[in-house]
Amino acid sequence: MFMMFARFDFKSADLDAEDANYFDNHVRLARQLPGVRMYLTGKLVQAAASKPDRYRAVVFGYDNAQQGLTSLDCPIGAELMADSAEHIVDTVVDAAEVEVIRPFDDRRSGDSCLVVALLYNMGAPADEGRRRSYQNSIRNLPGLCGYMAGHTCEARGLRPDRDRMELRIFHPGALSGKSWPDLIALDSTIMRAPRIYCLEGEVQV
Repeated sequence: MFMMFARFDFKSADLDAEDANYFDNHVRLARQLPGVRMYLTGKLVQAAASKPDRYRAVVFGYDNAQQGLTSLDCPIGAELMADSAEHIVDTVVDAAEVEVIRPFDDRRSGDSCLVVALLYNMGAPADEGRRRSYQNSIRNLPGLCGYMAGHTCEARGLRPDRDRMELRIFHPGALSGKSWPDLIALDSTIMRAPRIYCLEGEVQV
């Protein structure tokens, strides 16, 4: 599966008006992009080592990179890009070819979710066994409903500055009696220079 994780700000300081336009126009158009298998939207939140560098973020999922990288090459894509040019600024996109470790199959449009996005460099190749063990521990976290991880790749002319990307999707109740660091659950023995993003999200597709 091919995943894209994008972060952005709005041009206007009137966030209520921008949010209204975003859902009325931008999200409506993005839902119609060809090939979109999964689409999550939400606001970035501060949690432990995670300090938001943008206001909003989105997660897109496609069957393959070809579909993901060409999804905007259509009339709907042109409308979406025009809306972005008018309202959105400072977009950063990270992408990866991922292994679906736990599919997010029970999602429904309008559902709330929590997303942890990790970008990091792997340690030495000898860490591969450790990484697999770590992934098995993550897939058993209470409240986890989706988990994807893989090697990053160039997306729309942006070269990755980290080797790997992980996306973990939780039911909102996963924070009951817990905190964001419990969901982040870093393993510093295999993760070098991690960047952490936490998102209070909503399922669109």
